[in-house]
Amino acid sequence: MPILESLDKIDWASLSHAYGSAEDVPGLIRQRASTNPKEAEEAEGGLFGTIWHQGTVYEATAYAVPFLVELIERQMTHSREGLVLLLASISEGSSYLEVHKSHSHFASQDQDEIEAKLIKELEWKTRARDAVQRYAESYWTLLDDSSQRTTIPYLLSKLPAEAEHVRDRFPDRIATANDALFLASLLLGLAIASRTAPDAFARFTSFIHHDTPVVRLGAALGVLIRARRRLGLTKPWTSISRHFAIARPMVQVITPGFGEWATSTRCCGIQFHSLSPPRSGH
Repeated sequence: MPILESLDKIDWASLSHAYGSAEDVPGLIRQRASTNPKEAEEAEGGLFGTIWHQGTVYEATAYAVPFLVELIERQMTHSREGLVLLLASISEGSSYLEVHKSHSHFASQDQDEIEAKLIKELEWKTRARDAVQRYAESYWTLLDDSSQRTTIPYLLSKLPAEAEHVRDRFPDRIATANDALFLASLLLGLAIASRTAPDAFARFTSFIHHDTPVVRLGAALGVLIRARRRLGLTKPWTSISRHFAIARPMVQVITPGFGEWATSTRCCGIQFHSLSPPRSGH
């Protein structure tokens, strides 16, 4: 089957995204399939600004997800990590009104209309999340793809329906992982998926003295995430960030979705900086 064969079967012009009509979405998806890195990265930026925008999802989002998955499954797709992050972001996206309806801009508008629109937007959000979840088996298969091992654990950990599977399967992967980045990603993913599970500190503390800094960091994040639940803390990250800032020059932090390293990323609510130069466009 030719790539993106059914893309034009969808009436994109009748759908909406962050900036109105979604008629430009098929062009962005096709451009993202380009083997030209600059073109592909520009299209990815366009997708991050339309079907997902600053944490919100839209009517067209769910329709785009199958094509994003198709691109991720293609070995020849340029820098698939960004697309994996896009799926993870979509899976936990909110609706626009869900975030902004308390803004003074909406106070003078018809509240019944606002509520009706909110209900519709929440349906879009549910469809988008369901669309990402629908391809979970594909993500598990990609966990064996060496080029995706630093991002797929993050995506799986963001899917509520996969949380139990992550808690069941990741420990075996952790026990046999021989790649430091993969191990760190698995530890972080397990911690995220275990937020509401019974305490399991030993699983993370056993790696605190690992030879590799990024593994130690992954384990430390696991302990912090578990401690957050145990201590009943809702916003412990300010003081934690201060402590990690001391170690900042000595470690590089893995960034789910933007390749292996980035200059700045928010990881589990903590702001980190690495030694690497920034990638253009992010």
